[in-house]
This record gives sequence, structure tokens and C-alpha cells, in this order.
Amino acid sequence: MLAGLYVAAGESKPIGERKMDRKLPSGASLGSVGLGVLLASGCDRIAVAVRFGDPLHWLTEGQRLAAITGKINIVPCPDTATGLSRIVKRGVRALLPDVPDALLIVSADQPFITPALLGQLRAAFAANPGIDYSVCGCGDTLWTPAILSAPMFTAMFRFEGEIEAKRLFHYPQFQRTVVRLPTAAPLAGVETEEDMLAADRHSETYGKIV
Repeated sequence: MLAGLYVAAGESKPIGERKMDRKLPSGASLGSVGLGVLLASGCDRIAVAVRFGDPLHWLTEGQRLAAITGKINIVPCPDTATGLSRIVKRGVRALLPDVPDALLIVSADQPFITPALLGQLRAAFAANPGIDYSVCGCGDTLWTPAILSAPMFTAMFRFEGEIEAKRLFHYPQFQRTVVRLPTAAPLAGVETEEDMLAADRHSETYGKIV
């Protein structure tokens, strides 16, 4: 089973409002874009990690329906400040009793990802049986989206902070494949108003995500 984990638990407000709620020209909110791409990726089940108390105004109607029907599982995370490893723990536990064979992690802070990119990631993972993880990269830097095998995300459970969890991508005992991109632009997050304008242009190109 390939499960998805959408990490939407941050509270960053670099552009004067919760960026998850920011409306794009397509009509969708920023936070819904990556989730729409993940929903189209073919995952068997998806956990959506959100901050505790999030009213979820950023979900589209289609995504709300997916939550009602059980395609996605909304997972409130009261301890988001402690980092990625605890979010992964909560996400995987929310998928029980079905323990996933692999976990596709997508960050809500990456609105430029596309179905084609996730397709490349899945193909790279499937083409290398026994691999520990497949990750995106540009130059020497590795980013999510990433697909972690069960041993890999189980190892992440031993860590508490986000920095420590990301170090797993550099441990020599884990074998990986890297989907290398010529530019880091598709993996970029939204931190400034300029980034937001780029997300607006991206939204106009790819249309409404439902």
C-alpha cells in the first residue's frame, strides 16, 4: 500500500496572513493545490496533518468530500513545533490498521509541484525494488516530495526534531534514488509576496485544483 502524507501543519505568516488560506487566481486556496496534486497521485489512502484548531477553510469542496468518504484522513497535530518526525508518526498512526508499505510525503508549502513530478518520483521508487527512499533533488540539495519505505519512516520515529529527521536523507546505510531537476523552482515554497505572485502565475497555468 502506498499512502500519502500531506504536511499542512505550519503556522507561518510571512505574507501577512495564513498562506494556506490565500486565494489564487484559479479560485483555489494555496493550501489546497498540493493536496489536489497528491489526491491525483494514486495513493491508496492519504493523511493530512494540520495544525490543531485549523478551521480548514482552505480545503476545496472536492477535498471536503474526500474527507467525508475516507479517502483522506484529517490529523490535527498539537505538537507541530517539534518537527517533521512527530508529524510523520501521527500521520502513519492515522492510517492504521493498514500499515503502508511506503509513504509519499508532500508539503503544503510547495504549490509548484505537479502530477508529472509525483509520477516521476513513483516511477523511480518502483524501478528500484528494495530501495529505502526516493527523493527530489537539485544540485547537492534534497527536498520533499519524497517516498519513504516502511523501514525508512519507522527509523524517523526515533527522532524528535525536524533537523534530525531530515538527516536521514544523508545516512549512508539508506539507499536512495534521486529525481534530479534542472532547477529548484518546482520544489520552492512560498515565503514572500514575490513567491506568492509566482504561485499566482503557476495557478493560472495549471488551472483549478479540485
